[in-house]
Amino acid sequence: MRFVVKSVPVADFNAWLEQARSTGSGLDDAGYAELAKPSRDVSPTTYRSIEPKLFERILDKTTTGSGNAGIGGPNPPIPHAGG
Repeated sequence: MRFVVKSVPVADFNAWLEQARSTGSGLDDAGYAELAKPSRDVSPTTYRSIEPKLFERILDKTTTGSGNAGIGGPNPPIPHAGG
């Protein structure tokens, strides 16, 4: 993934934030499922809101779900030298 970063004055950021919060759709589980699909050349999108706990559910699925053996699970014992 590649991202373009644009630094702007605080007032410009706040204006953008207000615009983003007043238009578009909210991001929920179904919207995230579509967003997570492989894609190319997708225009930037903003969401006026995010479903509560969505981030935590995404982390749970991606760090402990099937296909992610060892990620987010119990830590294996660390061998110590010298007994």
